[in-house]
Amino acid sequence: MSHDIEGLRRLARDPDAPGEGAFVENGVRLGGGSFHVVAGLCAVDSKENVERTFAALERAGVITARAGAWKPRTSPYQFQGRGAACLPEVFERAGAHGIKLVAMEVTRAEHLDDIAGALDESGNATSVLVQIGTRNAQNFELLKAVGAQSRFPVLVKRGMGITLAESLLAAEYVAQAGNERVCFCLRGVRTHLGEPQRNLVDFAHVPAVKRLTRMPVCADPSHAVGPRVRSKEGLDDLHHVAAQAVIAGADMLLVDVHPQPEQALCDGPQALTLDELPRFLADVAIARAAYEERRRAAASIPAAPAGDAAVAFEALRRRFEAIDATLVALLAERMDTSRAMVHAKQALAHPIVDPAREREADAARRALGQKLGVDDEVLERVFASVVEWSRRLQGG
Repeated sequence: MSHDIEGLRRLARDPDAPGEGAFVENGVRLGGGSFHVVAGLCAVDSKENVERTFAALERAGVITARAGAWKPRTSPYQFQGRGAACLPEVFERAGAHGIKLVAMEVTRAEHLDDIAGALDESGNATSVLVQIGTRNAQNFELLKAVGAQSRFPVLVKRGMGITLAESLLAAEYVAQAGNERVCFCLRGVRTHLGEPQRNLVDFAHVPAVKRLTRMPVCADPSHAVGPRVRSKEGLDDLHHVAAQAVIAGADMLLVDVHPQPEQALCDGPQALTLDELPRFLADVAIARAAYEERRRAAASIPAAPAGDAAVAFEALRRRFEAIDATLVALLAERMDTSRAMVHAKQALAHPIVDPAREREADAARRALGQKLGVDDEVLERVFASVVEWSRRLQGG
């Protein structure tokens, strides 16, 4: 691989260069310590779904979206997108809901003109991150075409069945043509070894790409995992795989969201519902905080013999800080759940305070505490405050 990577000239990492390949598009900083979830419709199927999805993103505080107008498909009989006809509604609704950047795949050079024209007509209500999909990773004329224009930054996805080196050189094609505002996206590799998931997840390559190049690195867990399987714990494969990418240092996540996945015309089974989006974002935030803590620890704890007392002390301090951050995140999640519980109890006409249920929960906590070696008094004092605040939030 190292021999092939010698072909990287414009995108190779330069440790002395400021910014490390980060750039700003329409107020959105990509790379350079920033992090964004690019969420939305794999393929735009209706104006109503664009509106509902972008509204949900606005409520969740997300300013980067995906919306596929053109979709290359394995079968010629599958839905291949609404094309340029959907661009005006995508850009208009993006502007209405504060979406600053829309990731959108192009399959022909002419699509660049379609996007530019529709954006101009919208009064530049948003901006576009042009995406090269996995099937076009070695469509060299298309790579040169998106590189020859400077209006839009480009996201290049790893090729479906080619090496990482070959995929990075695809991004180099874009930069060599003149456009160095390039992001690289890992999306899993095609092999029977990926079963039961759609692809073999390649997110361990996040740090490798960041080490070899100065491109912001994105990961696409939706296309890596494929159809979602709900788990009892509430965290299915999509959550776990996304966390792998984030905790490894990914700068962006590309994830499918749809108001009604069962009715989607493209990749519906792998999409989050609008109701699931907030929980996914909360889980991603926990993983991102863990990555930041790992990064700070790596920078602040000097290399020294294992017996060095100062190093051991600093490492323990970092563990305390990480544990405290996790506790705060869990408290926030519990408070949010308490607020949501109000509506559930009202719908079922359940009382705000259920003494029998609280005794049952207390017994379960004590049993777990004994198993893990947590003192009963600690559990009692902590959960007395937590339960009291949950009651207050629920009006009890």
